[in-house]
Amino acid sequence: MAPLPFLAYKVLLIKEIFYGLLFKGVAGLIVFIEAGHIPKNWFYLALIIVVLFPLTTSILKFFKEVWPDSSGMVLVTMSVVKIFLIPLLVMLFFDKEHEDIEAFVIPTIISYLILLTLDTKWKIQWLSKQKF
Repeated sequence: MAPLPFLAYKVLLIKEIFYGLLFKGVAGLIVFIEAGHIPKNWFYLALIIVVLFPLTTSILKFFKEVWPDSSGMVLVTMSVVKIFLIPLLVMLFFDKEHEDIEAFVIPTIISYLILLTLDTKWKIQWLSKQKF
């Protein structure tokens, strides 16, 4: 039987991937309804966002094993980086003069913030081994 922390890590990764795809799928549906199409740029942005959460969990797991006392600081640092990353990605992927820019950006940001909130809660539970 696998030790509990390893199992919790796998469950966390599965939750992040599943809910990332779910929220980005709903946001993609809203974008399609509002704009009538989903541009490639939006798809690439959604893919980067979905991959970003499990990637940061893997980085956090590495730091948790190497420096167990600094895992909280690493979590806060990665959360701040992810908060500042979304406006940068939106500016890189979308032309601000596009006619349907609101239809592309608003669902993306809302789904990203919901996923970031859930992900932060799950990581705090994983680090503290407590249920909230």
